[in-house]
Amino acid sequence: MIRFRHGTPSLILLIVLGLLLEFAVARRQKSRAANTIEPLPLALSGWTVPREGAETCNDNNQCTNTLPGPPISSNLEYLAIGRGTITYSCAGRSGTQQPLYVTQNAFLYDASPLIPQFSSEEQFHSYVPRFLDYDYTSIDNSSLMCIGDLQRKEGLTIFDIYMVDAFSVKVKEVVNSPDNIQFDLQWAHSRDDDDEEWDIYRVETAGGGPPYNCGDQIISDEIPVEYAAEYWFYHKSTAFQEATLRIS
Repeated sequence: MIRFRHGTPSLILLIVLGLLLEFAVARRQKSRAANTIEPLPLALSGWTVPREGAETCNDNNQCTNTLPGPPISSNLEYLAIGRGTITYSCAGRSGTQQPLYVTQNAFLYDASPLIPQFSSEEQFHSYVPRFLDYDYTSIDNSSLMCIGDLQRKEGLTIFDIYMVDAFSVKVKEVVNSPDNIQFDLQWAHSRDDDDEEWDIYRVETAGGGPPYNCGDQIISDEIPVEYAAEYWFYHKSTAFQEATLRIS
């Protein structure tokens, strides 16, 4: 135990302790980054992204219950469990109308170490709703590593896979959750805006759906709704990119 003379630490010691703390944080961040740069070969597990939800119809009355599959040229690079919040608003809405989507944010936790612990992919899917019950303190103290986050900034949805890539995405297709349409967030397939190298699937959602209506909600209030979901990250393979460059 460090003891200070007359109960007052010297300025030099405070500076040293500060530098040591900064060094420790930097080492931890570097260690985390090193663990995310080389993704696990998830494809070897034989798992594939679930895509079949409940029937969903667009404004043109075209209906489907299945998201399109990932491009044949892509590989599964990351499987994450997202834990976050969808924010809705009743501003300008009547009590009988449903709140409107405003923004979202989530932290992404590496799920690949969990694969050997489950006897089947279905068993893993059943684990996600339990993740919704955990508070952030419990998650941070678990063995799951935070590998990224998802935020809405200036009208863009941005994924940040720490020390690997950061990119904005556009939602391409959605289907309703197969289990609880009113409670669970829609399943979605998104693609990055710039290079179209990333295909991201948000599936097996738990929570996050908008309240049924605004009811007595104060019109200026925002309504945060927590959710958990699986995020599957597919990335265009290096071999395919090199072949495309040769052709062009």
